[in-house]
Amino acid sequence: MNKLRVLLSLIASLLLVAGCSLAPTYEKLDVNAPSEYKEASQKTFDALEAGTWKTAQPSEEMLRGEWWTIFDDATLNDLEKQAQDANQNLKAAAARVKEVRAINQTARAGQRIV
Repeated sequence: MNKLRVLLSLIASLLLVAGCSLAPTYEKLDVNAPSEYKEASQKTFDALEAGTWKTAQPSEEMLRGEWWTIFDDATLNDLEKQAQDANQNLKAAAARVKEVRAINQTARAGQRIV
């Protein structure tokens, strides 16, 4: 029984070593991007291109509003309206705002304006 374990361990070790030695060797490809693809600090444009290119600016802070109206689709507008009406998170937030305003109004009611 002991010899069988040693034999199986030896076979497993040999298979492991043989499997590792058969791994393909990969070569790193020489990929050099042309300089046109790299961002230049201040690239000068001719008069025709001057108004068409600009550096990207983050716009996370911009208000998005009702962006779907640009598609001028009545079905999409109706679906968005249904989604807003059924949104429980918005209803809860509106209720909290209303509650805080009422509490604030109650707290200010006792103040005397001089």
